[in-house]
Amino acid sequence: MKVGLQIQRALQGLLNKAAVDGGAYGHLIHHFTRHRLPLHALQLHARIVLFSITPDNFLASKLINFYTRENRFCRALHVFDEITVKNAFSYNALLIAYASREMYSNAFNLFSSWIRSSVTARPDSVTISCVLKSLSGYDDFLLCSLAQQVHGFVLRGGFDSDVFVSNGLITYYTKCDDVVSARKVFDEMPERDVVSWNSMISGYSQSGSYEECKELYKAMLGCPELKPNGVTVISVLQACGQSSDLVLGMEVHKKILENHIQMDLSLCNAVIGVYAKCGSLDYARALFDEMSEKDSVTYGAIISGYMAHGLVKEAMALFSEMESVGLSTWNAVISGLMQNNHHEEVIDSFREMIRCGNRPNTVTLSSLLPSLTYSSNLKGGKEIHGFAIRNVSDNNIYVATSIIDNYAKLGYLQGAQRVFDNCREELDCLDCDYNSVRYSWGL
Repeated sequence: MKVGLQIQRALQGLLNKAAVDGGAYGHLIHHFTRHRLPLHALQLHARIVLFSITPDNFLASKLINFYTRENRFCRALHVFDEITVKNAFSYNALLIAYASREMYSNAFNLFSSWIRSSVTARPDSVTISCVLKSLSGYDDFLLCSLAQQVHGFVLRGGFDSDVFVSNGLITYYTKCDDVVSARKVFDEMPERDVVSWNSMISGYSQSGSYEECKELYKAMLGCPELKPNGVTVISVLQACGQSSDLVLGMEVHKKILENHIQMDLSLCNAVIGVYAKCGSLDYARALFDEMSEKDSVTYGAIISGYMAHGLVKEAMALFSEMESVGLSTWNAVISGLMQNNHHEEVIDSFREMIRCGNRPNTVTLSSLLPSLTYSSNLKGGKEIHGFAIRNVSDNNIYVATSIIDNYAKLGYLQGAQRVFDNCREELDCLDCDYNSVRYSWGL
């Protein structure tokens, strides 16, 4: 029966004071929720209670969704608890509710208890997508372990043939920087859609596997049924920029124009970025000047390109044109000035950044410290060290090594040794030779 007829039937039942029809009333609750008619939904639920009817799973799922949207989550939980025999409808409704409220641990715990306790209620692809979304609430180490557990369940339950589920697994493995497991899922998929390819290409690009990203893009071009979209080419352009592959970057740009892919701001920034990073600064600037809309990323791409190729004057001239400067652009300027040995300007820019209300991050600090060392500013190095400790960024390996370098070169060996000892665990992750590192700093 069509949904419209179900709603008419439910309304007719209300007029005739007929018994509750769970399916029809479920559609009616859904209708009230979609059209933001909370009073109607509450009155209908009151009628259901008046008839002393326990909602079936379909009706209960619609009530859970309604109460969640109305921020009456306790009522949603009460509806769920009252269901005598739960199935995927009701479990999924509560999983979606938890995920929408970012109660990720609750969602995963519900899923775990479901698969342990229920024999009849079988999870489906909606379940898996909710569980995968809930994993984003965990830290990186636990995320990888839980993703593997969910993957195991997917394989045991036969969900690996579901494109939507496999795409989710690829996304979460790449978030864990486990591109090997992500690629294994990708290769074993019986069918792949554009999202599958984009997820894997993006994962490679974000993890720094630039050659693999570019090779997979070329393989995608060999599939006549697939056409790269804006998401695809942004990831590939980023890989081209980071690997200084101007030839492929130009080919991708040509494909964008040939396939009439919409040049939104993100894509324009990616195109400008690849030309700027690869040294085609005149062309990058020409594209920049043609853009009607620009943001801090647009300016940052050109400024970084100028700085990387020693054109500090041009970079600072463009920087001075900006009306609103974000932290990422300040970092591009400070880092670029440091790399070009404009150390006094680095310190001046840092002070101006603070005056404008921007809070430095680890990128800022690791770019500032070499200039303080060059200026023999030990006091400034200690102040930055104190700031890093207060903001729990002193364990960042780039900040820590910059602090050690500042202390060691300016004769504060005791402080350098202390920071060195505190970051041994991070150095372990980089497989550092302690003796060589200590010798280079004179410790």
